[in-house]
Amino acid sequence: MKSSAAAWDVRAALFRDSTACLLSNNLLNNTFFRLPTREKATWIHTQSWHWQLLDYVLVWRRDRQDVLLTKAIRDADGWTDNRLCQLRNVVQSTALKVLGRARRQHQDWFDDNDADISNLLVEKNGLHKAYMDLRTNATKAAFFRCRCLVQQRLREMQDAWMLRKAEDIQGSDGATLLTEKSKMLKRWAEHFRCVLNCSSAITDAAIDRLPQVDTNNELDLLPSFPETIRAVQQISSSVAPGSNAIPMVLYKHGGPRLMVELTTFFQEMWRQGRVPQDFKDATIVHLYKRKGNWQLCDNHRGIMLLNIAGKIFARILLNCLSGHLEQGLLWESQCGFRQHRWTTDTIFEGPAPGKPMWLPPTPRNNR
Repeated sequence: MKSSAAAWDVRAALFRDSTACLLSNNLLNNTFFRLPTREKATWIHTQSWHWQLLDYVLVWRRDRQDVLLTKAIRDADGWTDNRLCQLRNVVQSTALKVLGRARRQHQDWFDDNDADISNLLVEKNGLHKAYMDLRTNATKAAFFRCRCLVQQRLREMQDAWMLRKAEDIQGSDGATLLTEKSKMLKRWAEHFRCVLNCSSAITDAAIDRLPQVDTNNELDLLPSFPETIRAVQQISSSVAPGSNAIPMVLYKHGGPRLMVELTTFFQEMWRQGRVPQDFKDATIVHLYKRKGNWQLCDNHRGIMLLNIAGKIFARILLNCLSGHLEQGLLWESQCGFRQHRWTTDTIFEGPAPGKPMWLPPTPRNNR
């Protein structure tokens, strides 16, 4: 090799890969060109500060003369995604070591009908006690009749629960019932694609008519450690996690070290100007609205489960924008968008000049 990356671990990796390539009659084409370090490596390690190459280009030995140049093109996603994966693995391994695995709560048919089942069992046990105390034909017939009724009601509850869990859905034509799992998932994807990916109706002319304000350079500052802590405290602990299954509770009780690592990661994202792919991917879960036909997709509400770290970053951005918008851009009547105000505060505002005040009909007002 004429040239290679500066880090020893990269050289060792190249040596191992070169040995494997010699056995398969291949060449590592990345190592034959004298280029700057930024074009020989993909990213720099955050702790050792050694340049590393993530991907290599292999060519047949006979085709070496046909290759003119090979260089590495760095991408922001290669840095931020790798940093996010490291942070995710550390948090997951630490939580597993300290907290252990949570016991999975299985859904059973009797959980949804616990009150009705308890009432039926109380009635049956009462008749059974009466039959044991006084063995007559009347008490025996009443007990056996109640026992049959309880068994029948329990079977009906179980069958109804199973039907709800395995309910079919209708196709887009409104007539075809889909029963296969793959077709049902495809139908859900088609439905949410039409609901969520709607084109905007705002024109550029309407945007140009908006009043322009001076540029606020403070919005370009890197996210700070106090801003990260504030964003974590503002998000509820009951927020459902995304694909990495890291709940909000771990971030709240992770301590200062986790907040420092999270802030450093957000600052690197800010410098690169791009976010990891995990922040963009979402898991969509549909919930029945409890009205209308269960088989219609329109009667279900879709909820997007996002990465918790991405929600923290979004909360930091929201706090920055909220403070900027309050400076003369929001009206006093927009209480729901202002800090330390609620939407109900508008009720207690005085009426506008010249506008009559409406009072509810009471005996005093009707005099």
